[in-house]
Amino acid sequence: MQTRTWLCGAVFGCGLVMAVPPVAPMSGPVTSEEMIEPSVRSEVEHSRALIVDDLLRQKRELEETIHLFSRDHQPEGDETEARKAALEAAKARLERMRRERFRTNDGRIIDEKEHAELLERQANEVMDTFHTAASKADFDAYFALMHEDGTFLGTDATERWTKAQFMDYARRFMVEQGKGWTYHPRDRHVSFSGDVAWFDELIDNEKYGTLRGQGVLRRVDGAWKIAQYSYSFTVPNDRAAGVVALILAQDGDGTP
Repeated sequence: MQTRTWLCGAVFGCGLVMAVPPVAPMSGPVTSEEMIEPSVRSEVEHSRALIVDDLLRQKRELEETIHLFSRDHQPEGDETEARKAALEAAKARLERMRRERFRTNDGRIIDEKEHAELLERQANEVMDTFHTAASKADFDAYFALMHEDGTFLGTDATERWTKAQFMDYARRFMVEQGKGWTYHPRDRHVSFSGDVAWFDELIDNEKYGTLRGQGVLRRVDGAWKIAQYSYSFTVPNDRAAGVVALILAQDGDGTP
């Protein structure tokens, strides 16, 4: 069987050689790039270019640092001070790179603290708008904030809905009857990792008292979408046994 030899590491020279069988040509091949919408593809290509540029800069700086501070390189005279100055300059450049990796949608560079504050403001705005839209029975605004693959978990064990299922359920109230549901959020906590965030909050309702809301946000094309939201009743520990007994009694057969 014939094989082709591929060499990995055109930029960094990893030297990994792989032998792979030849692949028969396909008629009308469709690459992953061609499957991406032009506007999205442009954004992807721009992101790739930034990543490559960043990696190349880091590589050059590492090479410079290794050269200047190699054990085989013995400083003489004023060279010691030059090495110290070069080290400080390298540290400053690396710190600048670390800060500049945070950019807003309009291209403005912000530092790490500002970036964290921006993310938190964006997430809070999405969640607050989500609750406001529910209270106003604004069907379109409410579901525009949910991710297409999102899920909603109600307080009942049977209430696990995909976005489409939840839309069918909510349409009867929001659209046909003009009725929504009002929960007042407070004590919200949000954590981030890349394009994913997770949160928990307390939400107050006139009928049900204080509940806990929690879920996940995903950032899509720069906008945060609710990928999951879950309601749960908060039960004081010293009253939990009584609540469970009440539920079991209502079930009749003694099973939850």
